[in-house]
Amino acid sequence: MSGSTQYLQDRELAMLARAADDFAGKELAQLREEYDRYPFGPFFDSVLEKAFDLDFFHIMLPEELNGTGQGSKALSVVLENISRQDASLAGIIFTNEAALRILTEAGEKEQLEKIAESEKINDYLTGLSVYTNPAETLPELEAPLRRLLRKSS
Repeated sequence: MSGSTQYLQDRELAMLARAADDFAGKELAQLREEYDRYPFGPFFDSVLEKAFDLDFFHIMLPEELNGTGQGSKALSVVLENISRQDASLAGIIFTNEAALRILTEAGEKEQLEKIAESEKINDYLTGLSVYTNPAETLPELEAPLRRLLRKSS
């Protein structure tokens, strides 16, 4: 990679970081406690819609699918800056990007095209389980783990 290409990428990342930081400061900081009351308070739909309009949900999606195609480094910059004010929005963005990445790697082009056509966040969001409670999976792991330990001893 040439020095000028690296400079442009670093500059783009710095601009993206500022945009995410400004957004988080304006949209999340003041109402963070109110947003944290969900499901006993209102959900922050309007904030999700604004983040969607700013392409924070399109960072890793390829350009031919209406994404920005910027990759994981750009996603990390956005998540870091948004998390400083409210980690829940960063978690939603991360989960959505992870689901889209899995669909991309699986070659699910038709499904991705359908998602990419969405003009509203509620039609665009795609989810997957990104956390498994170890206490709930322990019985499933015990037998293979015992076999593995017997082989190594």
